[in-house]
Amino acid sequence: MKNEEILAGLKNAVERGSTLDEAAKSFINAGYNPLDVKEAVNAMTSGGAFPLTSQKEQPQKTQLPIKENGIVVPKPEKPSSTSGKLVLLIVLLLILVAGGIVSLIFRDKIIGLFG
Repeated sequence: MKNEEILAGLKNAVERGSTLDEAAKSFINAGYNPLDVKEAVNAMTSGGAFPLTSQKEQPQKTQLPIKENGIVVPKPEKPSSTSGKLVLLIVLLLILVAGGIVSLIFRDKIIGLFG
């Protein structure tokens, strides 16, 4: 699992213009096991699961951002949309207003039921 993560990160770094050596060093500097990184580099150079391709050949769908120091960092998840909550609150407000209007119109009948 960790090798797959390293392979994907190395491939991403190379596609963004880094050399394979620079990308490998950044993973080692980030605390990854040097043997795992070396295995991933070997898998890439021998045409393993992640062969090197240029960006022109295969457009990227998702990219991991790279910090200035070269460490690959996953994108944070988007916070939940507040528009759905806003619509729900508006609908509830409309129901309450409609209930208030109906109770004002039929207040005599409502009071007659309880009195």
